[in-house]
Amino acid sequence: RDGPVADVWELALVRGFDSVHVRHLAAFLTTGGDGTIDPNEAPRELLRLLPGLDLSGVEALVARRGRDKRMTSIDELLAALPPASRERAQANYLELAQRVDLSGRTLRVDVDAGVLGWRPLAHARLTMRASDGRLAVLRRQMQ
Repeated sequence: RDGPVADVWELALVRGFDSVHVRHLAAFLTTGGDGTIDPNEAPRELLRLLPGLDLSGVEALVARRGRDKRMTSIDELLAALPPASRERAQANYLELAQRVDLSGRTLRVDVDAGVLGWRPLAHARLTMRASDGRLAVLRRQMQ
């Protein structure tokens, strides 16, 4: 097919990619969305892409999940960072603010698949966001 990629899994059809490569990439790529990152949900690898965020800042954001409420502003995000990381992020404030989505429009769905009455055979977690009247899958985790 000659055209834009409609689904990340289409990469398996590209020479040089196989299902193993695509499975690894699918956790970090999406064909939907607006290009922003929700620091409340994004994996470490995506948080590292945010302007001004260093490894200690990423670890601080990940560590606060589950024990603190969702961050809803850039100021809350900056307050969650260690001092050195905060200073670096503040130096990139405008670009950081453009790349972060703290709107809470993210939807997480957990699905168990199997035969009724039996132990589930598979588990999937989808992180999605409404975009242009449809749900864009931002992250897909299979267990």
